[in-house]
Parts: sequence; C-alpha cells; structure tokens
Amino acid sequence: MGLAILYAIPAFLINLGMMPFLEDEAIRSIVALEMLYKNEFLVPTINEKVYLFKPPLYNWILAIVFYLSGIVNEWTARLPNIVFLLLFSLSIYRFSRRYFSKETSALNAFLFLSCGRILFWESFLSLIDIFYSWVTYSAMMFIFIYKDQRLKMFAIVYFLSAIGYLLKGFPSIVFLGLSLFILFFYWKKLRALFCWEHLIGIGIAAGMVGLYYYGFNQRYDYSASFAPLLSQATQRTIINHSIQETIIHIFVYPFENVYHFLPWSLLGIMAFDKRSWSIAKANPFVVISALLFLNIAVYWVSVEVYPRYILMLAPLYFTVFLYLYRHELLADSIFKKIIDYAFIVLMASIAIAPLVALFIPQLAVIENIKLKMIGLSVFSLANFYLFTKHKKILWALLHATLILRIFFNFVFIELRTIDKYATKCRAAAIEVAKTYGAGGIKLYKNSRMDKISSFYLASTTKKQNKRYAEFEKDAYYIIDQHTETFDPKEFTVIDSFPIVEWNRQVHIIQKK
Repeated sequence: MGLAILYAIPAFLINLGMMPFLEDEAIRSIVALEMLYKNEFLVPTINEKVYLFKPPLYNWILAIVFYLSGIVNEWTARLPNIVFLLLFSLSIYRFSRRYFSKETSALNAFLFLSCGRILFWESFLSLIDIFYSWVTYSAMMFIFIYKDQRLKMFAIVYFLSAIGYLLKGFPSIVFLGLSLFILFFYWKKLRALFCWEHLIGIGIAAGMVGLYYYGFNQRYDYSASFAPLLSQATQRTIINHSIQETIIHIFVYPFENVYHFLPWSLLGIMAFDKRSWSIAKANPFVVISALLFLNIAVYWVSVEVYPRYILMLAPLYFTVFLYLYRHELLADSIFKKIIDYAFIVLMASIAIAPLVALFIPQLAVIENIKLKMIGLSVFSLANFYLFTKHKKILWALLHATLILRIFFNFVFIELRTIDKYATKCRAAAIEVAKTYGAGGIKLYKNSRMDKISSFYLASTTKKQNKRYAEFEKDAYYIIDQHTETFDPKEFTVIDSFPIVEWNRQVHIIQKK
C-alpha cells in the first residue's frame, strides 16, 4: 500500500499544468476569472454574456484557489480536481472499512484511483465530475449507513444532494430519487419515505438551493436559468435521439464501459461463476453496492453520454467484484484464473511498453526520451519481479498501472502539448493579449470567441474581455467575421490569430 502511494504522487502531479485547456476546462476557469474581475459571484458570465448551463459552485472553488494562490493557470485550475480525487478515494476506503478488511478496503480505493478512465483522463483535467461524483457516491453510502437514523440520514443526503445540484443541476435529483427508491423498495419500507424526517431533508436542500436563487434573482431573472440546466440534463437522452440510436447504444454501452474502466472492469468476469451471487448476499455492503449500481440505467438508455458521468458508480462495481474475486470460497474459480492470466499479460505489456517507445520516431522530439523510457521499464520489470516473489497480483498490477501513468505523463502529455493545435492557439492568444490588450481585450459586438482563447486572453491581461458596439480611434478590436462584419474602407486588419473551437482565424482591426 505504501509503495502505491509513493507511485501515486508523481503519477498524478507530473506535468499537471503542461497541456492547454480543453473547452470544458476553459469554461470553468474563465467563469471563475470573470467572477473575480467583476466581484460578481452569483451570475456567471463568459465575455460579458451570462452563462447558465451549469450552477456556479465549482466556479466558486476555482475562484477561491485563484485568489488565494495569486496564480491563474492550468496548474492551479487542475489542482482542486486532484484533491477531490484523493478525498473520493479516501471515502471509498472509509466506507469499505466498515465491512471489509483493511487490505481489501485499500484495494477498493486504489482500484478506483487507478482505473483507466481516471488514470488517463479525468485525473488531470479541471472538470466538475470527480467532485460531483464524490458527493453523489457519499450521499448513496449515507442512505445505507444511516438507514436506521432517518433524521440524520435525510439531513446528510439532502445536504450532499444540494451541493451536487449547485455543481451540476438536475442529475442530482435523479440520482437521489432513484437511490432512495431502490434501497427503500429493497428494504420493503417505501412508506417510510413519507415521513416528517424526509420533509426536513427536503427543506435543507430547498433552503440551500433557494438561498442561491434568491441572491441570483436580485441580479437576474432566476427563471431564465432552468431551461439551460434542463437542456444540459436531457440533450443526451432518448428524448433527443432516435429509437435506432438508443437500441444500438443499449447494446454497445456495457462494452464501452469495460474498455474505459480497464483493467479492473475485468473483475466483472466473476459474475459468470454460479456461486457468486449466493456468496455476495452474505455481505450487506456488497448487496447495497450492487443495488445502487442500478442507477446506471439512466445512462444505459441515454445515447450521448461520457464515461465521466458514471464515475460515482464505478466504486460500486469494484466493490462487488473485488469482494467476489478475493472471497476464499471462490479461490478455485476458473473465472478467477482467467482474470489472473489477463492481469499477468497486462503487467508484462506495461513492462515492455516503455522500451517499444524507443523505436517510435515521432517521440524523438521529447527531451531525454531514452533515459525516461529505460528508467520506467526498469521500474516496471522490478515490479513484475516483486509480483513473482510475493504473488500479490492485484497490488502488483496496481503498481504497474501507476508506473504506466508516469510513462503517460512523460510521453503522451508532452507529445500532446508539443503537437496539439490548442498549444499554438494558447501561445497566439497570450501574444495577442500582451501586444494589444493593455486596456483589456475588446470584442466587437457579438463576435464569437472560443472559451479556451477567452481564458488565455483574460488571464494574461488580468481584465475581463469586454464587448463594444462602437469603435474608438486607436483602439484594437477582435472581430469574428462569421458573426460580425466591418467595412474595409473604414478599418484596417492589424493582425489575426487562430482559435480552437471552430478551427479558424479571427482578426484584430483598428479604425483608420
């Protein structure tokens, strides 16, 4: 366990701030930045236009980090995500420890921390989903833990669900409603949902959310915020897609998730052992985890979904199948042996991967590539040796995945940064801000500016990007000719630069 923590530190922190933002990351950060510049925290904006597609809580967190650190860049924007990921993993350990041994509980936490979707995507991006998933998973667990203390249970889960709503909107209501229904139906206590304690919980959530909307309504019509939130919640569901698309998605969705949550998704092979479900019933934590996993039905029938939407369900899956995999009554299972062989092959592949990289010409642009790859291969081979000596296959593969993430940091993140079009756009936006943004960036009327460039422009000038309907002499304006036009007889094109979102150039113009 200590070795896993030692690997995890460099695995998650190396090159954290190297890659330029993705669009969703830039949205969170530019909104937070404008909150600080305007001293307005209730009505989110991007380039002076109100942004209502997400509630503001995560923007508040980023604004606090930017303010306290005095640093506004990719590193500070992504660091909270790492903190929430570690807290999420710690919570998985703490909840598991009530029903599992110390080692199994630690493994359960590390399986989530090191699954493919976390390791090679979500853990180094400044997105809402890990924090939101942690809150949602915790709410589910507290329904189970405090089922016999209704007031405490409803108060905690509705408090957490209100936080979830202020992070992501309506999905929190769906997760809470389904989780309560599933568990109380299983306990044959549906009538218990109609109690005064439940009303207290609803009152707590309504008070928290209502307080925000009360403040919001002092500045902007609160009713205008519901349509964008509802649009975000329903745009990927069957409501907006054909029956054919939905049927195809229902068929392929399980296989997609097996891929995204490798290698630990392979533990699900234990479900094919006929003894598994009778053994699972003996542990109430396993049973409840399996029942709560039924929340996945919402996304199973939603065509356009991303794996990050179900991060709160991944620990439930791992809990069930880790328990079965490690159970003494299934030690002789042929399905356990299949999993073990697959894990050994994966470990061997991870040990070889860095050496293979030495023969890929495109990687030669990375500084000290040979030294990095040989070093990582040595670590991987040493890890493989320790496995053959101690026979702890799950810990060995866990260590191997964290080593692979370090390899990923040194190779793919650097390569993405060097070759990525967004890197060129970042450099161009920063240069434009330094050259023409002494008084702040001026956008002409409704000229579109992508969120990524908007962030780099505003963070460099340390001023909000503003819109102007009239031109001033000697001032520079950014204009997007796809949304606005100008008379070349009256204005001169001074410069141009690329933006990411629409993969095109925008111009800087000045009145003649």
